[in-house]
Amino acid sequence: MPFVELTGLQQLRLRKALRTIFVDEAGFDALLLLFDTSLADISSTRDRFPDRIQSVIGEAQAKGWLLDLIGEARQQVPDDPALKQLEEELTARTLGYRARQLEPPPKLWNVPRRQNRYFTGRTDLLKSLRDALCSGDPTLSVQALCGLGGVGKTQLAAEYAFQNAGDYRLVWWIKAESLATLASDFARLANELGLASVGLAETGTYDQPHLVSAVRRWLETNDGWLLIFDNAAGPQELSAYLPQAEIGHVLITTQNLSWQGQAEVVVVPELTPSSAVEFLLKRTKSKDAASAEQLASALGELPLALEHAGAYIDSSGCLIREYLTLFVTKKEQIFQRFEAPPGYPFTIATTWELAFKRIPSEAAELLHLCTFLAPEGISRALLRNGAQCLPLSLARSVTDHLEWNDIMQALRRYSLLYRRDDVLRIHRLVQFVLLHRMKPDERCFWADVAVRLVADAFPRDEGSSVSLRECESLLPHALAACGWAEALNVQAEKTCLLLTKVGHFLRIRAQYAESKSVLERALKIADNTYPKGHPEVAAIINSFGRTLHSLGENAKARRAFHRSLKDYKACYGTSDPQVARGYNDYGSVLLTCGKPKSAIKFIYRAMHIDESIHGRSHPDVARDRGNLGRALHALGDLNGGRNELEKALRIHEAHFGPNDPRVADALSNLGLVFRSQHNITAAQACFARSLQIREQVLGKQHPSTLRVRDRLTSLARAPAVAEERQN
Repeated sequence: MPFVELTGLQQLRLRKALRTIFVDEAGFDALLLLFDTSLADISSTRDRFPDRIQSVIGEAQAKGWLLDLIGEARQQVPDDPALKQLEEELTARTLGYRARQLEPPPKLWNVPRRQNRYFTGRTDLLKSLRDALCSGDPTLSVQALCGLGGVGKTQLAAEYAFQNAGDYRLVWWIKAESLATLASDFARLANELGLASVGLAETGTYDQPHLVSAVRRWLETNDGWLLIFDNAAGPQELSAYLPQAEIGHVLITTQNLSWQGQAEVVVVPELTPSSAVEFLLKRTKSKDAASAEQLASALGELPLALEHAGAYIDSSGCLIREYLTLFVTKKEQIFQRFEAPPGYPFTIATTWELAFKRIPSEAAELLHLCTFLAPEGISRALLRNGAQCLPLSLARSVTDHLEWNDIMQALRRYSLLYRRDDVLRIHRLVQFVLLHRMKPDERCFWADVAVRLVADAFPRDEGSSVSLRECESLLPHALAACGWAEALNVQAEKTCLLLTKVGHFLRIRAQYAESKSVLERALKIADNTYPKGHPEVAAIINSFGRTLHSLGENAKARRAFHRSLKDYKACYGTSDPQVARGYNDYGSVLLTCGKPKSAIKFIYRAMHIDESIHGRSHPDVARDRGNLGRALHALGDLNGGRNELEKALRIHEAHFGPNDPRVADALSNLGLVFRSQHNITAAQACFARSLQIREQVLGKQHPSTLRVRDRLTSLARAPAVAEERQN
């Protein structure tokens, strides 16, 4: 095997994998003795186990034994993903080395670029391309590499040509961005093949269609060739140039995702995070992996943006972390300083400009809206259900199936949006470029639309499993839309509403610090938007108090509940559901503070209001009875506490079904009463069912899930402890 040097990241991954697999030195020594005794002798001179691993890696690398070492380790653990990935990467690099060093270039070759020494990753994609083209399946002999401009399609095609040069007698690169360049490059190929005279003999002139036909006939009767059509617009433009026989191979690079059966579509994604980091470290000759990881993420792992960044860092001599700061604080100025890389005519600022100009207005409107949402998980359902928030033309397009498909077809032609089922994804740098093409009034308009759209869609339910799933999917869009609305100072009322909903959801998810921060933002906007004592302000303060209560900041929570209760009374009088909620929340925090007698007074007031308005079987009454049961339990009235909690449980089950978080709360509190009554069997049943619901709805690591699991575990130990004490 030729010498292959591990990158810094690969060394780290191999060292970590070996350290994880071989937990003691005995197993590692056994591997080395099985592989090569000289490695065991070298490593035995080291004192620390990690140093021994590093020494062996270095020696194996120097002697060209890395793949053998990894292969032996994989015999021990065949399914280890880290070793498998490393083996594939090194194998691909070795094959590429052999293709470059041992195999002569083809007789006819016009690839207009040198091999990119910084090319990184894409190992699986290169292998799958080769497997498909060499499979013998005629339907796979034409592969269309599709994706967003700047994602690395051209580099991938060139790398494939370099790595597999020895397999072909002819490799011909055709600039396919226009009919003129297509015809010109085909004519050059005709000349190289000695076919120009054929066209002359057939027509008496150098007629272009006859030259194209002559080249196609040659390709259809000869094998061992690879054609690369770079930057093709679509299948119609290439139909006259693609050979009909499948005895050679064709690669097409294109932004168009629709090839109507003329080619096998291969979507080229952004680089993986690890490959993006590896590229940056290689391109900049840096070892700052942490900063490289942050920068790669900020750039969305887009190869063109990574190359721009690497070139800037290399030419300016700045550090990766310094560039990261510049990118975050002066992104637009940084983009303006980019120069097109060798062999590629565009920069980030210009690569999508033509596409933006060619798409229809409704497609442009959809892109503008997506700019103010999170880049992933944009569902058509969100747009369709919120059509009343959209401009009329876009509203019609998202609700009409045929018009929706027309928009998708236009955007997929340039890969500006990716669609999976009815969920869309847009690259964050496309968002950035779109944003900076908009005029200030356009930005304000679309930020207004986005925040109204998400605010109307975001559920306000107390926590049903369906609502929680909806909130989870909408959370990134809510945070993005609110951020833009705050920055551009639009739709203060809807922004307040949406931030309050988000804060409430984050509290349910036990992200208390984040909930507090979001609600503080809502309060700041509300104080500048509404008069003092306004009910919307009171609602935010109440939600803020509940988050403070969850954080254990009970004194601050009491003050917040007291203020919101006072404002509710001033706005609604003394017999309103919001006032009842205020009483209940104030009683709850008093209960937490160890004041059950005082708490009961407020809880009774809440229950009296709710029963008079809703009757005795309403969920708000169940909420009040649940807190009343907890208070009676704290006062030692176990039968009274059990009675109230059982009533609350029945109401919640009737309204929300058996698997709702509110049912889980009632079961957990009822289990505590049974435990106090020494009814271990009943307590275990309540805790077990509560745990099942919480794991299903909130997850296994949610604090309330962990709390109930601890109660169930301690309850299981209690009989054994009691028996041990008796003995």
